Amino acid sequence: MLGFILIFKSLYYVTEQRNAADETACMEDIMRNVLEYLEQSAKKYPDKLAVKDTACSYTYDQLQKKAKCIGACLAKHTTPRHPVCVFADKNADTLAVFFGIVYAGCFYTLVDPSFPEARIRSMLSVLQPDMIVDGSHASEKLTACGCTENVVRMETLMQGMNFECSASEDAVHDTQNVDDENGSVNQQAELNALNKAEPPMETDETGYVNPQMELYASDETKLQQIRESMIDTDPLYCNFTSGSTGTPKGVLVAHRSVIEFIDRFTEIFGITEADVIGNQAPFDFDVSVKDIYSAIKMGATLVVIPKAYFMFPNSVVDMLDENHVTTLIWAVSALCLLNRLHGLKHKVPADINKILFSGEAMPIRQLHAWQSYYPDAMFVNLYGPTEITCNCTYHILDRTYSEEEKLPIGIPFPNERVFLLDEENRLIEPENVGKIGELCVAGTTLALGYYRNAAATANAFVANPLQTDYPETIYRTGDLAGYGEDGLLYFAGRKDFQIKHMGHRIELEEIEHALAAIPEIEGAACFYDREKNKVVACYIGIDDKKYLITAMKKKVPDYMVPNVFCKVDMLPLNKNGKTDKKLLEAQYKEGAFA
Repeated sequence: MLGFILIFKSLYYVTEQRNAADETACMEDIMRNVLEYLEQSAKKYPDKLAVKDTACSYTYDQLQKKAKCIGACLAKHTTPRHPVCVFADKNADTLAVFFGIVYAGCFYTLVDPSFPEARIRSMLSVLQPDMIVDGSHASEKLTACGCTENVVRMETLMQGMNFECSASEDAVHDTQNVDDENGSVNQQAELNALNKAEPPMETDETGYVNPQMELYASDETKLQQIRESMIDTDPLYCNFTSGSTGTPKGVLVAHRSVIEFIDRFTEIFGITEADVIGNQAPFDFDVSVKDIYSAIKMGATLVVIPKAYFMFPNSVVDMLDENHVTTLIWAVSALCLLNRLHGLKHKVPADINKILFSGEAMPIRQLHAWQSYYPDAMFVNLYGPTEITCNCTYHILDRTYSEEEKLPIGIPFPNERVFLLDEENRLIEPENVGKIGELCVAGTTLALGYYRNAAATANAFVANPLQTDYPETIYRTGDLAGYGEDGLLYFAGRKDFQIKHMGHRIELEEIEHALAAIPEIEGAACFYDREKNKVVACYIGIDDKKYLITAMKKKVPDYMVPNVFCKVDMLPLNKNGKTDKKLLEAQYKEGAFA
């Protein structure tokens, strides 16, 4: 009997151990923080290049250690789940600071130094950040915006210092006036001002923090405590809308949303550790989220292309070729610009095999041009607003499209519910071909809402009117779409771009599409002059308005033919790489196209 009991206890013990091990394994499979992407890649590929720009680069090991050191510094002066602003251009150091902010338990927002002061003030008034990391050459703009406290220069932070902030960060700016014998800023003076008690950490011959350096025990403990308190619904970043519909709103996105999306994104499009991703998008534009976290998750390499390079297309293609870039996740306008400026006639980068685009409708002629250079590449049309974490639908191009066709926005990503509601909040089924409704989204990838803007959040993130049995939040995109005969979704414009002209409801995007299909037109953008009740078309191409009117009458009803045609040399782009229709409209009203 005793033997039986011992055997039973032994079996029970083994079973419990196995259950505990299985439970631990399951828990380990549940990712709660994007830092796990970085840490796993650093463990698996420590010496592999993680990110590079034209000035510097980091291996995965260097990036993790640098980020952790920055996090230890920031954690002393910030509160978890509060914002930290990064006032800087996109580069490898900016990315290290992003991850450092996350190690500190905070969320990041990039503020572009080129923004007008009014926009910077607006963003900062919303955020009220714990800290501003200044990596710009425009510190005077921050001062002009009233930012004189809680500001630290990025170069100081990048030293891996365990600095002590004073009540005011005036010391940071005052030290800029301390010059060495060569007339340059004495950085050591600034470091000493910030950190009187601690010497700088050792750096190796490359200038990076010595991988063998040790964080202070108190710092390590602090970071661990922060990490243990974080959950997957904590905010990761806050990207502001372009302002096209009024005052910019800060879209707050959680770790869980990014993890859910990136896991699907990398799997569907076959992104692996062998890829080199060429970053085009600004770091405050959600297209860059796909670049950053696809690379970090898979252990791929991220190549940051300076925005200034896009004024010199030869520089862009040279950089793509020299770095063996395989993957482009770009705004449509950037792909079009590179082709229009004949960049690919200079050189065709040999390693590109995936081209994914979003932001606005891809002109078929521009698509054909890219496909002629890369006949074997995967081309993907992506759709989705910032509020749903990058994209909610996709279409892998599986055939050749004519210039008279529209590209579908495709099908939903896994674990995202995408559906159409009519004006009476009734569901539009796929069988209702051609019927247009507002595109709505539900699922894990929904943003947390608009930061410190409860009214705007309540207006856009609403209860699903189709679900009355339990609460389900959806995001109403304001975009219109319909199903095609193929069962795929097709974008049909914006609710707020819909106009009533000559007694008809008109989508300006439909006019733009028809214009773009005319062979002599390279690009077009339309807006509505409400004072004069005229549809205005700005375009690149032939200077023959009679011909354009005749050509348009063959494509659209008379009431959709633009009343005014304005030939331009170039369609201006806004910060996010989309056509700046507000600027075009302002120039038109000022008589620039007369």
